[in-house]
Amino acid sequence: MTAKKSKATVSKSPISKPKLSAAKTATHTDGSPKRRAERGERLTVYLPAELAKTLRVHCAVNDRSVSDAVTEAVATFLRESTT
Repeated sequence: MTAKKSKATVSKSPISKPKLSAAKTATHTDGSPKRRAERGERLTVYLPAELAKTLRVHCAVNDRSVSDAVTEAVATFLRESTT
């Protein structure tokens, strides 16, 4: 007697992301939008593990996205290094 193998079924229906209208866009505690009007360009950056963890925790505690924090840091760095 052999045991029948059961097949798990996986739903193939696409998951839709909620669309936010301009009037209902969620904001961070500092008033900045949680989603940008334009998506921007994806860029891979490698950080030391401990720095990456500290950044993620800091952003979570301050209700801020890592992308927004890194964007602000790079903009500040470029602005200060060109003067």
